[in-house]
Amino acid sequence: MRFHLDTNIFVYATEADNDTGTRARQVLRQIEDGELEAVTSEITLAEVLRGGNALLNAITFDGYIDLLSVRRGLQVLPISRDILIGSARLKVERKIDLTDAIHVSTALAAGCGAFLTEDVRLPVPAGLKKMSLIEHVGAL
Repeated sequence: MRFHLDTNIFVYATEADNDTGTRARQVLRQIEDGELEAVTSEITLAEVLRGGNALLNAITFDGYIDLLSVRRGLQVLPISRDILIGSARLKVERKIDLTDAIHVSTALAAGCGAFLTEDVRLPVPAGLKKMSLIEHVGAL
């Protein structure tokens, strides 16, 4: 099954020193080891570079750029016209934030079966299984 990774997964993997961060880093290792096929949207790069949960220093800034570069197992998909149209529909139908709608629309366009996020309030349409890190990785 192909997974879409929400921006918060990358933020936790890079910035969190707790169980959630450990789980997020485990997901990235699964991708690197070829155990998990994942996609994310280019909007992820803009979201993490604007600061995430902390002010970015130069090392974190460059780390995010490297993390979201071309790598085995992770596709960073461009925001196409079709994704934008799908996002607008989702925004109206589900009353969600535009960036979240872009993520969900990207997941649908990429044929993902699961949407990995720590955002408990984010609604996803039927056919796309929303999963938290603990649901995917399990308890530590």
